[in-house]
Amino acid sequence: MKNHLQAMERLYQTGEAEKGRQYGDDLRQLLNSFSQDYYTDNRVLNIVINDKAERGRMSGVPVACALNQIDLSFMKEMDITTIFANLLDNAIEAACEAREPWTKLKADNVRDFIVISVENSMKKSPALNESWLNSNKEGHQGYGLENVKRALEKYNGHLRIETGENTFKVSLFIPVQTEVKNDG
Repeated sequence: MKNHLQAMERLYQTGEAEKGRQYGDDLRQLLNSFSQDYYTDNRVLNIVINDKAERGRMSGVPVACALNQIDLSFMKEMDITTIFANLLDNAIEAACEAREPWTKLKADNVRDFIVISVENSMKKSPALNESWLNSNKEGHQGYGLENVKRALEKYNGHLRIETGENTFKVSLFIPVQTEVKNDG
């Protein structure tokens, strides 16, 4: 996938936009041939979810998805990938250790917000320190949730962490908008 993206970038950088668009169409057809599921209208999000759902299947962790018609078109694709890949990676990894492994991804529009939640089973609850998660993985700094938080801030979004007996849930609240804060 990385090689395909680099090839498309080169076409656009060298002024060959039509060839780049065609390459993108060909790549979409290739992905369709892999029987990718469509969860949303956002192609990047579909790729991330399909990749993580496959990772879950290979690890014995079913990933259930219920995404209503959420519109993330105001978000940068890099931020969408950062948010969903980090949350799903963490959820699947934690669920692998649970007696009954499972992960759920839900998203819906609630009033003027997009609400996204990722919930998973787990063996034991992590330590929460001032509402932030301390990673209990050996040699792991816990940057994933910090990166999610940073991406959300660009869209005036925030997250909430909840733990229960053998469950962990991260909920994101993103105001529906059309403008993005500057990265700087």
